[in-house]
Amino acid sequence: MTAPRFKTAHVKFADPKYNYSTSVNGKLSDEEVISYFKGKVFNLGHIEDDMQKCVECEVEPSNL
Repeated sequence: MTAPRFKTAHVKFADPKYNYSTSVNGKLSDEEVISYFKGKVFNLGHIEDDMQKCVECEVEPSNL
C-alpha cells in the first residue's frame, strides 16, 4: 500500500479563531508534520503582522 498523496493537518492556536486545517505531503510522517507546526510561530495577519504560536497539531490521513 502506498502513502496517500495528502494528509490533513489541523493546526490549533491558543485563540481558536486562528485554527485552520491544511493539506500536507502524505509522504511525511505524522510526527514530521506535527513537529513542523507545534510550538512554532506563524504570521496570520493579512495587512498587519499578527504573530501566533501553534499550541497543537493533529494529523489525519487522506481518504483518497
